[in-house]
Amino acid sequence: MAIVVAHDLSKKYGDRQALHPTSFILDAGTVTVLAGPNGAGKSTLLKRMTSMVAGADSAATGAAP
Repeated sequence: MAIVVAHDLSKKYGDRQALHPTSFILDAGTVTVLAGPNGAGKSTLLKRMTSMVAGADSAATGAAP
């Protein structure tokens, strides 16, 4: 069962594309790792998922486990 579904999450800061359109599904009962070098967009992705940073034409939804 999907607990998080993200569709085309992205973020630009001015002309700089900080997070390219990203879609994924996280299933309940699984362990997921978000890894990458500094500046790869990890924090931006998490902020977009929690709606802390506004973006256009993207969505993330979740369900209680």
